[in-house]
Amino acid sequence: MLFRSVQAAHLKFDITHTYVGDLTVKFITPSGETKQVWKGSGATHDEHFDADVSDLLKGVVGKGDWKFTVTDSASQDEGTLDTFALSLTPAVFECQ
Repeated sequence: MLFRSVQAAHLKFDITHTYVGDLTVKFITPSGETKQVWKGSGATHDEHFDADVSDLLKGVVGKGDWKFTVTDSASQDEGTLDTFALSLTPAVFECQ
């Protein structure tokens, strides 16, 4: 079977950070395409993200290496990516 493209996707992550307003979360797909998932706002210290991201990833080829990046635009802050989970549902299975 061959995994063609993404039909549905669900993402969960937890970040502890001194200022989440400085953070940007992105995926880099197996084809090298960058998709921004989340942009922080405000001064809270935690982000608990649990959402359907199907619209963002629908049609993207699912097979290959995915990269998940968290970028902090301010050097004086600290934080950790505590948990991360991505569930992908394929659009098409093709037997070969």
